[in-house]
Amino acid sequence: MKRIVVESLAFMRSNGWMRLYAFVVMPNHIHFIAQCHPAHPVQDIVRDFKKYTSKQIVAQYELEGNTRALEFLRTSVKRPGKQTYAVWASEYQAKDVVSPGFLAQKLNYIHHNPLQPHWQLADRPEAYAWSSARYYLCNEPAILELDDARDLLA
Repeated sequence: MKRIVVESLAFMRSNGWMRLYAFVVMPNHIHFIAQCHPAHPVQDIVRDFKKYTSKQIVAQYELEGNTRALEFLRTSVKRPGKQTYAVWASEYQAKDVVSPGFLAQKLNYIHHNPLQPHWQLADRPEAYAWSSARYYLCNEPAILELDDARDLLA
């Protein structure tokens, strides 16, 4: 499922919908830092991202015969009749990056998220493959192409 999320972010970036500076894909949520193109405001990007990835994730679970996951998504629906499965929460949090310090803080938070005690997904930020940490901390490619946030910090 992480691959679906990453490929979606890559698609939006490569098609000019946004500049993608950082990301982390967690077991039940994602964080990313992006600059949206004026023709693709954040609410449109989030809506299209959720719609596309939801369809792909449900299709993958159906292909795998993962009835347990499908049942969980079915029971998560808040508005029966409008949808069959709830893959994403209806809300999202978008914050404007207002200063280089704020950007640096958010980069640090995103890259250290997998290390939090309740996740323990890696022992170092750059060891978690589903993140942009290795790009920033090791100057190595991430699993998808990024725009460099360091250009904004200079």
